Amino acid sequence: MALRQFLAVSNIALVFLTAVTISAVLYGLGPSLLACLLGVLAYNFFFLPPLYAFTIADPENVVALFVFAIVAIIVSNLAARVRSQAIAARQRARITEQLYQFSRKLAVAVNMDDLLWATAHQIALMLKVRVVLLLPAGDSIAVKAGFPPEDMLDEADLAAAKWSWEKNRVTGRESD
Repeated sequence: MALRQFLAVSNIALVFLTAVTISAVLYGLGPSLLACLLGVLAYNFFFLPPLYAFTIADPENVVALFVFAIVAIIVSNLAARVRSQAIAARQRARITEQLYQFSRKLAVAVNMDDLLWATAHQIALMLKVRVVLLLPAGDSIAVKAGFPPEDMLDEADLAAAKWSWEKNRVTGRESD
């Protein structure tokens, strides 16, 4: 009888931990902790005497429920950490692939215009912004490349960039 009860409890614990682990892997730590709480409450309600109540008659069951919850929280935390590490690894792989593609573009650049266009394109691709590259032209600066290719600066932006170049000071938001 004790072995049968142990197997029943271990099967319930296995199902419970599987649900917590799946929710941690798919959705993260918060939802898995919610699944942990719901699992502990469901275990108490459906399997601990008195049945169909949230009270616990036997003090051993309190300890078992507490251990059950601690193990679920630890598993949830570990699975959520693995999920975040997998997401970070995918992000690093994507950035590495983009940098590799950029190095290939740089290797075939034969003149300055190709180099500037490849640089502007890569910055725009990685940062998901519009890019304009300015280079010195005599005593001032001029637009040399941009992505998308038709990107140009309006007069106010170009004047601010020239002033910044000439004075060697920062312009724009939160500057004097």
